Amino acid sequence: MHQDGSILDTSSYPNTLLGASHYAKQMLQRHGECKAVIESTGSMCMKTYKAFESNGVEVKLANPVKTKAIASAKIKSGKVDARILAHLLRADLIAECYLPRGM
Repeated sequence: MHQDGSILDTSSYPNTLLGASHYAKQMLQRHGECKAVIESTGSMCMKTYKAFESNGVEVKLANPVKTKAIASAKIKSGKVDARILAHLLRADLIAECYLPRGM
């Protein structure tokens, strides 16, 4: 998502460490400096976080309980959640999870 809210790219990747790493590299090649937000749910969130971060993507880990815009949405889907998270990231409104040093 561009800073003005326009959609630059929509795509997906395999939910694996290698898939996340490849996707991060691909986004950096296409768009230059990138930021990402990952909702802190499921078993892959920290692996995805690390894959993005290690490839030079600035990452924020969203607290799903505090991210009320998603929790209260009438329509729930991965695409809707991703778009809402992108808008929240763009507006610097992500309620972040605490990450201990060295994570």
